[in-house]
Order: sequence, then structure tokens, then C-alpha cells
Amino acid sequence: MSVGGHYLFALIFALAGPLGCGAAAPASRDLATARIAYAQARNSEAAQLNPGGVAEAHRELQRAEHAHAEDAGGELEKHHAYIATRIAQRAVEDAKAVMAIVERERALRRLRALCEGAAPSRAAAGSPESARDVSSTTPGALAAACDRARPGHE
Repeated sequence: MSVGGHYLFALIFALAGPLGCGAAAPASRDLATARIAYAQARNSEAAQLNPGGVAEAHRELQRAEHAHAEDAGGELEKHHAYIATRIAQRAVEDAKAVMAIVERERALRRLRALCEGAAPSRAAAGSPESARDVSSTTPGALAAACDRARPGHE
């Protein structure tokens, strides 16, 4: 068989193979979106901070995959895919909210520590030590920030 013949045979086999073996229908746009959203959630901070949300998104994605296998492109596939997408997106957003709260608390702790260290130097406003402590924050602004950072003032 010539090189051209091998190529033609391979091409026919490649095209006929999936058709003859009952290949799965391509995923709908909704299912593809759900797969991407789940992968993003699984590979984000949500996997550690919101594992329940990521697991819920995975279960819904599995329902969408099953519906796709039963009726590719059908309404049930689209329904489950949409829900899986939204659950995955919410898991990521909930994790971001947790990260924001953690960062806020961390910043408040740093500010409180700065306020405790700067309290004596506020009386001597303008000294080089207070300038280094507050990184060019004016004494009035530091005092206001320290007042807002007191526990119970949140």
C-alpha cells in the first residue's frame, strides 16, 4: 500500500470510527460552561474555603452529564448545567467573601498594633519616630483611624 493509501485509510477510519461506535454528541454550550465553571471553582481558593459548595457544584454537573448522556442538548441537560454553573460561581464568590473578611481582620489587627505603638508618639506629633510608624499619615488621620479600629466600633 502506498503512503497515500495509508493516509486515506487512516482518514476513513478516523471519520468512520466515531460514527460507527456511537460516539457521544458534543456538549451543549451550557454544559461546556458548567464544566469550565466547576473547573475554576475546583482550582480556586473555593476548594479549601468552601469545599461543600464545590462538591455541590460537582454533583449538579454530574446530573448534567448524565442528562447529556440520556438526551444530548435536551432541556434537562441545560437545566442541570445552568444550576451547576451558578453553584460553582457562588462557591467561588463565597470563598472570595471569606478571604475579604480574613483580610479585613488582618488589616484591623495591624492598624490596632500601629495605634498602640503610635499612641505615645501622637502626643509628640511630627517626631521622626511617629512619621516612620504611620508611613506619612497625618496625626489627625491616624487618630481617626485608631478610633474607628477600636473593638466594638465596627
